[in-house]
Amino acid sequence: MVDRGELLVGGRPSSLRSVPDLLSRARQIGGWASPRDWRDEVLYFLLPDRFSDGREDTRPLLTREAVRSLRTRPGRNDWSWRDWAESGKRWQGGTLRGIRGRLDYLQDLGVTALWIGPVF
Repeated sequence: MVDRGELLVGGRPSSLRSVPDLLSRARQIGGWASPRDWRDEVLYFLLPDRFSDGREDTRPLLTREAVRSLRTRPGRNDWSWRDWAESGKRWQGGTLRGIRGRLDYLQDLGVTALWIGPVF
């Protein structure tokens, strides 16, 4: 992390002045220990494409009542559970902006660290 021109290592200022210096030093000593004890963290894994696009407020929620209604509606020719299941195999459109917009929600859950899957 760079802060006011100083390179921080383990949260402390370092005499190293560049990322190549940092990587070279890490190779020499075999790396650095994590600055945190990860046993005390609440980790949340998410796939950006599936998590949020930031526009959820513009769409109605799918409630249990709506699901029951869809399952029991006669002539459900406009809704296909197979199509719904197949949609999971395509891009869903989540974004990094969507993740950023849900950080308060994640913090309210008690999440202290994010493990973010690949961004394509």
